[in-house]
Amino acid sequence: EGTARNPLRQAAADAEQGNTDELSAPKRPLNRNVKITLCYQPSLNVCTSLATASPLAAYVLLRTGSNARVGYAVGAMGVANLCAAFPAAWLADRWSRTAVIRTAVIIGAFGFCSLVASVVLGDHIHANKQFLCICASTAIVGCFVGSQSSAVEAIFGDSIPSGSRSRLYVRKQSLRVLGTAAGPL
Repeated sequence: EGTARNPLRQAAADAEQGNTDELSAPKRPLNRNVKITLCYQPSLNVCTSLATASPLAAYVLLRTGSNARVGYAVGAMGVANLCAAFPAAWLADRWSRTAVIRTAVIIGAFGFCSLVASVVLGDHIHANKQFLCICASTAIVGCFVGSQSSAVEAIFGDSIPSGSRSRLYVRKQSLRVLGTAAGPL
């Protein structure tokens, strides 16, 4: 049929029949860093989507009645993320990636705890003070997200053999999207 002479048609025919041995890299056991990242990524996205996406925006809108304040609260995280990302990436390259991640986790734990506290204690403080606490908390969470991202990505990339990168990056991205979608549910 012509598939024997055309390698692309032969590869497509093999893929349809489930014979993808030549198309994929050899399967090796996953590195510990890869396994941790594949578990960490969706967990992080579930937490951040619960804490800082639609539920937080709805809460701030209901509590303050201001769309502008919703933008400030969510924007604080984005600006802090951007401001923290570049210095953290520089430190991760020059210092230690694991030390940057550990520091970021401490910052993130403080940020998430302060965000939970500002919401839980919301009935006991004035709405304006609570709004400022929420903005400060989302900024701290933004510092965490910006600080950890480049170091985690670098360790993940360094831990994957070159022939397996695309498959594992697709898996990680799919888990990231799943975590983001599952959070508000």
